[in-house]
Order: sequence, then C-alpha cells, then structure tokens
Amino acid sequence: MRGFGTENLRPWEALLLCLRQVETKRIKQMGLNGKSYVPAKKMFGFKPIFKSVLMGCPFGIYRQLDEVFMGPKMICFKLPTSFLCTGGGVLQGTTCEAILCTLVAARDQMLSRIGRENIEKLVVYGSDQTHSALQKAARIAGIHPDNFRAIETSKSRSFGLSPDSLRSSICADIEAGLVPLFLCATVGTTSTSAVDPLGSLCEVANTYGVWVHIDAAYAGSACICPEFRHFMDGVEAANSFSLNAHKWFLTTLDCCCLWVKDPGALIKSLSTTPESEAEAGGASGGGRPHLLQKFF
Repeated sequence: MRGFGTENLRPWEALLLCLRQVETKRIKQMGLNGKSYVPAKKMFGFKPIFKSVLMGCPFGIYRQLDEVFMGPKMICFKLPTSFLCTGGGVLQGTTCEAILCTLVAARDQMLSRIGRENIEKLVVYGSDQTHSALQKAARIAGIHPDNFRAIETSKSRSFGLSPDSLRSSICADIEAGLVPLFLCATVGTTSTSAVDPLGSLCEVANTYGVWVHIDAAYAGSACICPEFRHFMDGVEAANSFSLNAHKWFLTTLDCCCLWVKDPGALIKSLSTTPESEAEAGGASGGGRPHLLQKFF
C-alpha cells in the first residue's frame, strides 16, 4: 500500500482510493490493441468502481489491482506480516487453483532436495472432511494415488483433524520410507463446517518439514469479525492461506484470495512470461507469479 498515499486511511477507504488510482492507469493504458484483456462478471454489493476497474482490464493493471486489493484484505483479517509478499498475495479463481498452486510449489521445493526421481514417495495429508479439491490437486500434481491420506475424524472433536492422528500418520509414512509433503487444514469444511485446530496441526507439520496450507474458502470470511478471529489462531505458522471472496463477500465467481509466506516458491514453480503479458505488464511483469490464468 506504500506509495498510494493511504497511510492515514482505514483499510477499506485505502482500498477504494487505490482502486481509483488503478482505474486512472487503466484508462491511460487502453492502447494495447485488445491484447491480454480479462473479462469480469457483474458484481453485487461492491461499489461501481470495482466493476469499472475489472471490466476489460489489461493484464498488467489486473496484476496491480491484485497487489492493491490483497494488502488491505490482509490487514482486515489481521494476518501476520509474514504473509505480506509483494502486495500481500495473489488473486486466484477458485480454491481448487489455490490448493494446486501451493501443492505444486511444495512438490518442487521438496523434489529439489530429494531428487525428482522420488516423486512417488511424496505424501499429501487432509482429513475425511477436507474438500475433494485436495485429492484432485494431488492427482494433477503427480502424487501417487496410494499416497493420499484422508485421516479419520470424530464427532467428539467436532470433526476437526486431530494433531495426534496426523502425527501417527506421518510417523507411519516415514517408517515406510515415504516423504511427508503437504497438509491441507480447513476453516469451515463443506459438509460439517468443521474447523481444524490450526496451531497444533502446524506444530506437528513443521516438525517434519510439511508444507501447511489453510483452506478457509467457506468460513474464513467470518473471521473478519473479531468474535470469530480465534478460529484462525495459529495461521502464522502455516505456509499459505486462502479464502473465497465469492462466498461471503458479495462477489460473483471467480475470486479466491491466496497468501503465501514464500512467494519465491510459487514464482519458481509456476512463473511464465508470454509475450502478451509482457506487453501488458511492462518491465515489472516478470516479478510477480503469473497465476491468473485458469487451470480448469
């Protein structure tokens, strides 16, 4: 948010001011011969400026909007500053994309240490309440189908993932010669609205070098309210965090907010610079992870 003259404004006031400045730049860059334009659907509840910025927005300005939007949103959720990369995060289409992107980043990071020939040893963890998007992402990322763990939950723990069960599963996999890779914890599961104990799960995962992604697609939006913020306690120990603005924040599909502690991991795994994006993004286009394209 620095450089926009928003230091003394409240987060949402600062966001609107930044959007107006982005819109001004959009108008100045309309001479791109129609290349790299991103369509947007009608938005309800947001002020007209959101629509005017997003409609027919060139890729470079869309990326700047991405940077402008994620900083104030991070502040509203009181996310730790360790998630403040260039601009605060990146906008995705859906949680499916966010999980896949972070899983691929975790995979490549691990394989750079143990060798790509060991991809069949990588293991992904979730609970039996975790959204099926995790299992689909694991398949797309090349994780062996036998190495996906849907750890059983119980009513006695309100269907949240037990840290002890996670530790037992990880230890069993290590003894079998496998490599624990990725844990997806959830704030508000689809079927039961269960909330996993983030802090204790991260503690277990960090012990074994497991990448932790927090999927707050459904209920994470509620944590903007102070009385519900405690459901996100422990998020500071995670590697990545995402929620869907198109659920409770009155935007239509597709708008998923993803924050990562190490944006370099995403950039290294997924960054590309097609000619059309380079023209729209200018010289600064290569510094951001180019993750706005649809994966599905």
